[in-house]
Amino acid sequence: MNDQSISRKLHLDRVAVERLGYDDLSAVRYIDSTSLRLVGQRYTRDDRVDSLLDHIQSPAYTDRLAEAVRSQTLIGARFEGELVGTAAWANRAVRARIDSILVRPMMTGLGVGTLLLEAIEASARNAGYKELAVSGPLESTDFFEQRGFNTHSQGILMLGGILQIPVCFMRKPLRGNSSFLTKADGETNLH
Repeated sequence: MNDQSISRKLHLDRVAVERLGYDDLSAVRYIDSTSLRLVGQRYTRDDRVDSLLDHIQSPAYTDRLAEAVRSQTLIGARFEGELVGTAAWANRAVRARIDSILVRPMMTGLGVGTLLLEAIEASARNAGYKELAVSGPLESTDFFEQRGFNTHSQGILMLGGILQIPVCFMRKPLRGNSSFLTKADGETNLH
């Protein structure tokens, strides 16, 4: 085992994944805005990114987050108690759909996004879904393919009706056990 995998394991042992509530929405907005600022800067001018960040502070965005809390589809990852990643998924008629997986920039590459994805998969399986879909930015294609997703097509996704981002439309069948453990020792399940 190399130093990087040891460090990664130690970090993941201290990450707890859980459903988020209304009291978490300010921290969710912070993570969403810092993560989306980086994504947006790859594709457009600063004023468009600023408009997207304004949208994150809007009542419409608050309504979207509140609906995710009500439907229990907003999930967070906490590192030593601090929220470092968020994920949301939506109930659809045919398949569950990932709305977002966002990780604080300082925590990317440590496995937090994978933990959030595994939690979404378990939640969607528990809700009876057999398939999960995502519209992921092109640079996230490898992340999703390594975790069993297949690309069905490519297109453009509008973020907040403001920012156009090239995406891959991907799907993954949901199979297997639906329990998701947040600790390496199996101490707690997603709750």
